[in-house]
Amino acid sequence: MRMDMVAVVFSFILSVSLMLYYYQQALKNLVCYDVKAWELAERTANALLEGMSIRTSAFIMVELISWNGSRTIYTIGRPNTSPLGRAYTFRILNNGTLMKVVVEVSSDKDYIIVEKESH
Repeated sequence: MRMDMVAVVFSFILSVSLMLYYYQQALKNLVCYDVKAWELAERTANALLEGMSIRTSAFIMVELISWNGSRTIYTIGRPNTSPLGRAYTFRILNNGTLMKVVVEVSSDKDYIIVEKESH
């Protein structure tokens, strides 16, 4: 086999290997911000049901819809000008009120800290 053919085959194998390696590295760093927002929404809803207080870097909107149709909306955190991910979840409270929790994240580093309230 000629040396130029060996060089062509070797360079082809090397280039395909490098492309696959960089593709795999890019997939590792891929973040789905909607999933991150959903995770934080679930944690927030569970914490609110247990009566705990929340500190967060994300924007949280909680809407309470009672059985007679009245709505109460309150927010936690600052609104994001350009959110990267948005998710919501629902809970039904003991008195029949529907609680909707909406979370908007602007970074994969957004967090929620749940603290027990002191009475």
